[in-house]
Amino acid sequence: MGNWCIVITGTGPHDNGIPEDANAIFQDFVTELRAAGHTVTAAQITTGGAETAELQPVNYHVTYQADSGEWTVKAEGQADGPALIRRDTQQDAINAAVGLIGVCSGRLIVHKKDGTISDRSQ
Repeated sequence: MGNWCIVITGTGPHDNGIPEDANAIFQDFVTELRAAGHTVTAAQITTGGAETAELQPVNYHVTYQADSGEWTVKAEGQADGPALIRRDTQQDAINAAVGLIGVCSGRLIVHKKDGTISDRSQ
C-alpha cells in the first residue's frame, strides 16, 4: 500500500446533468475508489473555469493499538478499516503520517496511549 495522486486535464461536456458529463464521471470515480477501500483524502474538479466541486481534506489519527503494541495512522471515518501506516513508536507513526499528509493533504491528530488527543496540526 502506498500514496497515490491522480491529476487529469481535458475538454468535453460538463454541467449538463447527464451521466457523460465530466463532473458526473468525476463523482462516480471518487465513489468507486472509496467503495474499493481506497482512502480519498481530497478531490477537486474545476469546470468551465468557474465552478469547483471539492471534497475536504481528511483528518488522519495517530493512535495506539494495545492489542498489537503498534502505533497506527488511520483516516477519519475509517476506524474499523485497515491502518494506512503501522509503526513501533508514536514518533515514527507521526513522521510517516506527516509524509502522507504532504502528498495527500489533510490534518494530523495525535492521540495519547489512553486515546485522548494530545496534539492537532493546523
